[in-house]
Amino acid sequence: MIQLSVLTRTPAAAERLAEALAMEGLLHFMTIEDHVELTWGPEGAGRTSLTHLHGIARAMHYTLLERKAHALLGDELVRMWSTPVTNMDPGSTTHMLGTPREHEG
Repeated sequence: MIQLSVLTRTPAAAERLAEALAMEGLLHFMTIEDHVELTWGPEGAGRTSLTHLHGIARAMHYTLLERKAHALLGDELVRMWSTPVTNMDPGSTTHMLGTPREHEG
């Protein structure tokens, strides 16, 4: 399992992606947060508002998740990455190891 992180230009873009991935059972336990990216140039520090969508997915789905994010968001996608999930509580683990749409009802 992986924790997927996606930075988007707007909250609406993050929500569109979250909905699309949730409908296919590809991303679980999603949250979004407001973020500010710092950049430096000749004039000093600059700030760009971004939205961070993160959730848990099966590691084997990363390439599929990346393709779907690029196709759905285009230029609204700033960057994405994942980190391995090494431990989860038993209930969340059971949820993640079920079939993709098994938890819907």
